[in-house]
Amino acid sequence: MDLGLKGKRVLVSGASRGIGRAIVELFLQEGARVEFCARGQGGVERATAAFGDQAFGTAVDVTDAQQVTQWVSAAAERMGGLDIVVPNVSALAGGEDLETWQRAFETDLLGSAAMVKAALPALRDSQAASIVLISSVSGREVDMFADPVNWFGRC
Repeated sequence: MDLGLKGKRVLVSGASRGIGRAIVELFLQEGARVEFCARGQGGVERATAAFGDQAFGTAVDVTDAQQVTQWVSAAAERMGGLDIVVPNVSALAGGEDLETWQRAFETDLLGSAAMVKAALPALRDSQAASIVLISSVSGREVDMFADPVNWFGRC
């Protein structure tokens, strides 16, 4: 398949396994160069070894905006710019306590916002600038994370 991604410079977070890893693999199959991050160094190293020399991985905590900004800047410099940014992280947090809500907010929303904000200067210089935000089915379907009865009990 040719999606017109050959030579594109791509940034993907949460990419050492699961959906993020599949995203990186597809971009690589299409001839893109990819910089990716994940929380754990071990996962980054294993994914880097599997991806080959067109992908470069870094361990980054996306809840730390300074780490995200440094990673995005370094990645854009290494690749000579950015064309596509894919924030793909989630705390996968569900529960009734406020700490769980805080963790989900910091990871899912603020982590993605920090990544996009840091990438905007490089994206403005791209002829193919794209931002792909990954969401959850919970936005349209009631599940264990979206059902308040599971959290707070019956009124």
